[in-house]
Amino acid sequence: MATSSSSPAATTSVSGPISGNSSENQTASEYRQQLKFLMSHIKGVISLTLTAENFPLWRSQVFKLFKANGFEGFLDGSCTCPSPLHTTSANELSFQTWNLLDQNLAAALYSVISPSILPYVLSLDHCAEIWDTINRRLQSNTRSRTIQLRNELHHLSMKNQSMSQYLLAIKSIVDAIAATGSPLDPEEVIFYTLNGLAPQYQALKMAIHTNLQPISLDDLYTLLCSEELNLAQETTTALQNLSITDPATALAAYCGRGRGRNNAGRGRSSNRSRNRTEKNASNNITCQICSKTGHSAIKCWYRHDQSYTEDTAKTALFTPSDSNTNSDWFLDSGASNHLTSDHSNLHSSKQYSGNQQITLGNGYQLPIQNSGKGILPTPTGTLYLQNLLHVPNLSFNLISIHRLTNDNKCTVKFSANGFCIQDSTTGQTLLRGPCVNGLYPIRSTATSANLALFSAQEVHNLWHRRLGHPAPQTLQTARHFIPAICKTSHNKHCNACNVAKSRRLPFTSSNTITSHCFDLVHSDIWGPSPATSTQGYKYYVAFIDDHSKFSWIFPLIHKSDVFTTFITFHKMINTQFNKSIKIFRSDGGGEFINGKFQQLFKNLGILHQYSCPYTPAQNGVAERKHRHIVETMRSILLDANLPVQLWVEAMNASVYLINRLPSRALQNRSPYQILYQKPPAYNHLKIFGCLCYPWLRPYSTSKLSPFSIPCVFIGYASAQKGYRCLDPKTGKVYIQARYL
Repeated sequence: MATSSSSPAATTSVSGPISGNSSENQTASEYRQQLKFLMSHIKGVISLTLTAENFPLWRSQVFKLFKANGFEGFLDGSCTCPSPLHTTSANELSFQTWNLLDQNLAAALYSVISPSILPYVLSLDHCAEIWDTINRRLQSNTRSRTIQLRNELHHLSMKNQSMSQYLLAIKSIVDAIAATGSPLDPEEVIFYTLNGLAPQYQALKMAIHTNLQPISLDDLYTLLCSEELNLAQETTTALQNLSITDPATALAAYCGRGRGRNNAGRGRSSNRSRNRTEKNASNNITCQICSKTGHSAIKCWYRHDQSYTEDTAKTALFTPSDSNTNSDWFLDSGASNHLTSDHSNLHSSKQYSGNQQITLGNGYQLPIQNSGKGILPTPTGTLYLQNLLHVPNLSFNLISIHRLTNDNKCTVKFSANGFCIQDSTTGQTLLRGPCVNGLYPIRSTATSANLALFSAQEVHNLWHRRLGHPAPQTLQTARHFIPAICKTSHNKHCNACNVAKSRRLPFTSSNTITSHCFDLVHSDIWGPSPATSTQGYKYYVAFIDDHSKFSWIFPLIHKSDVFTTFITFHKMINTQFNKSIKIFRSDGGGEFINGKFQQLFKNLGILHQYSCPYTPAQNGVAERKHRHIVETMRSILLDANLPVQLWVEAMNASVYLINRLPSRALQNRSPYQILYQKPPAYNHLKIFGCLCYPWLRPYSTSKLSPFSIPCVFIGYASAQKGYRCLDPKTGKVYIQARYL
């Protein structure tokens, strides 16, 4: 079909509908009615006049309006001008009618084009020519506009804006980019949104970056708005704490039947006016135990009188003046049950079906939503919290001393300086804590492993990740060395393990048994890696001692580097262990089967054993070790959501952990224990890829420089007793003995 030109007589006659896609014929009168509607409503429907900036949106609006009225053929040229000599039927457009419609549609287009664009199209006669010229001239401007908007979005920052204002600015730019015909991917929008956040949102940014689970834009906006409210609330609380006159305020509550009664003014606030003096405030205090004025429940002598009892089970909710979070727990001698406001502290949770409620001293009643069990990790064991009640609106978490001592066969001793929890049978100290303003809190850092009160499943998952995602049987064996791991918990849904450890059937186990370390050493090369590491490595070679199953790993740039690497490894064995390798087993690869290696083995008196061609199962120990290392490496990389270019760091961390994990092949002992004749330590282990804040004062250039920056933990130093912390912005690695 011929396209329209400036000379109508040169075109061929086309009868039928105006729209090239329409299957119904229309009369000229119907077209005139539709034209009249379009001409009278075009400025009301098209909300803007054409400029270089709004071309994509303008084009979409105009085309949809023309198509809705059956005139899109005049825009794209599919409806051509009939010949003036052609005789038309009743259902066909004549030359005069077509020309009338085309000129009116061209005038309609002119009415929604800005004066800056009109000079480009004033000399054109037909609607299709105007449309084509506008598209050709402004399409390149659209690409430039897209680049400009992307650059603007990249440099957009929150500064002093509120979160709603910042997100609105993000959305306006994203919508403008989408209008150009090149919409952004949701992941790109998330990246730009996080990139421009204020510094106080750094912790949330790192948490989202290291999270394996995908997050939608709606969920991200909800998290950001919630974080803004949390930060504002923390600031308000900190300011209020500065004006508190009473160092501690006690609020009594008891577990009643929901009648809403209030016992003789119990729980009246001792802080009715912030302007009163401390003396007047103390004189107006009403004790929540004996109902007398002039002293608080902390100083009440009835509190230490064992013969004094109440009709209901008293529970003290303390509000210390220092800033405590809901992760803090308080020992309470008057509580009949453990209480928590955080549902994640419950293990084997079930909905509470009783009719009891927690009634505060001011008459407010708090419902009990769930009940279950919890655990309290200690440096030497685990304390179990039976009958733990979930009260969402509770201010703090309480531990009933009666329940704690009865369920765990332990004793609790209090003094003016703190408390001590001891095993009733052995007298061993399980946990110590301070006395703060007359209260006995259990902080989140009270245990040796820096654990707060977790549910059993959370503790299990934490150690599963700390130890590099070992098999369930291995983790249960490690429970004998790490008491914090719960005996009955079982992690069945580790996404990183499920994704990383899918495997074929295992190789047949070797029957070779060695009696001493380095009698037999297995070796193999892995690679090339799908991604070159940040240091330029593509391969690694593994050396595995057959007796202890201890592994050494060395990254390689080229496979040929294995010769010099083996010489270094052999010297290290001779120096550190005063041993010599007797048998060296590898595959039949050219990197091992060559003149240099054979001459070296001959000079050192080492017997070289290698597998048959295309039979990797004969080097099964090294192959299985590769699988174990790569699975662990892949698991911790996926779990941390770190780029694959850090595979060397993940590999070193994986081997470090594998050498310290108990093995069934070693009667549940670890390779480290077999080689060094002592058990390994576990209390220094951290989760690979976790957020850390190393102390960088020695690196500061001025006294006003920050003493720490957010970094990513990427493993353990080999030559120092410290942690490797990566600055994701600069790529610099800091070695620190400890970090926050």
